[in-house]
Amino acid sequence: MVISSDFILKGEEWEKAINELYRSKNNFFSKQIDLFILCLAIGIMYDERKADQEFNSNREVGQIPRSVLVSPKTNNLLDVFFQIAILSTTTLDLSDQQRMILAFKEDDNLETEDANFSKTRFLIEFANYGVTKINPLIRNNVLYSMQSLLDYLIDEIRNYNIEDDIFKDLSLIG
Repeated sequence: MVISSDFILKGEEWEKAINELYRSKNNFFSKQIDLFILCLAIGIMYDERKADQEFNSNREVGQIPRSVLVSPKTNNLLDVFFQIAILSTTTLDLSDQQRMILAFKEDDNLETEDANFSKTRFLIEFANYGVTKINPLIRNNVLYSMQSLLDYLIDEIRNYNIEDDIFKDLSLIG
């Protein structure tokens, strides 16, 4: 996936998540990209996107540098997430052929009916939705936040009828 700019995170939702889960003294995530990836996965799972304008703030509160995004491991992961999202989303009205072209062509900006379509913007919008699902899980204590997030993810996995024997004794708190 060709990434030609930094990922700019805007609004109060991102500010809360970044401050509580990344920048705090007991940071939950050691890298901001890890927080972004989790939010992205949640947004794709729900097939919901949220534009920056919906956060009622255009203030930049986080930035993931292009140098981080183009590292092979991160870039490959973002590429897979993009392919999953573009092939399965109901948030865009595209033909199967258009979806395949978008999923497997390397350009960041591609000609579509929406002349302003950008792969990076598309991913950020999914992550924007994901951060709105994570913020209610933040607690006063990092351990309780971790447990809350773990419980949330387990509940979501159970909704997909995955064997839950692997989760029966999984807990961070006694």
